[in-house]
Amino acid sequence: MRFDIKNRLTGEVQFTAEIQCESDESYHIQLRLAVKYAIESQANLEGAFLEGAFLEGVYLVGADLEGADLTGAYLVGADLRRANLIGANLEGADLRGVY
Repeated sequence: MRFDIKNRLTGEVQFTAEIQCESDESYHIQLRLAVKYAIESQANLEGAFLEGAFLEGVYLVGADLEGADLTGAYLVGADLRRANLIGANLEGADLRGVY
């Protein structure tokens, strides 16, 4: 199925991912799969709306997340080495064990 990641400021589609899940799967799981696909595709997620994303243990090394909205994201154990988080909103994000 297709899942659109939108820009937090404009609301425009920034990246469209082809994810493997049921259409009735929770939004947060769909978003997790879309972010993983985007990172694997080396997509630019600068300014992306990723509020509440469930990204536990996700490999985000070198990801461009500048200005992204990660409010309330669950990033426990995620690998954020060399990720660009300049201006990203991490308010309320769970960052336990982040590398």
